[in-house]
Amino acid sequence: MVLREVLERSGYRVEMAEHGLVGIEQLRRVEIHVVLLDMDMPVMDGRAFLAVLAQDARLARVPVIVYSAGPRPAPLPVGARAWIWKGAEVSDVLAALARHGSKSGE
Repeated sequence: MVLREVLERSGYRVEMAEHGLVGIEQLRRVEIHVVLLDMDMPVMDGRAFLAVLAQDARLARVPVIVYSAGPRPAPLPVGARAWIWKGAEVSDVLAALARHGSKSGE
């Protein structure tokens, strides 16, 4: 919730999803400019989420930044543009969003 508040104050419109399946549904009905993805989610984890994105040409164009407590794998999972450890500074998250996504309406 703290990250959400920081992102909104920085000009981002934030949509939250309880798990990957809800996230996929949101991507299909709402214009999303970038996804900040936790790899460890119930119902559909981050790897399954990325696999679904890869199978849909429209969804595969949405940049995905992994924001996870786990260690960064080498190479990054297919479909991920960046990996940010959850202990990183908020400025690291904002920098990744600036590089790989856009604020809504831009």
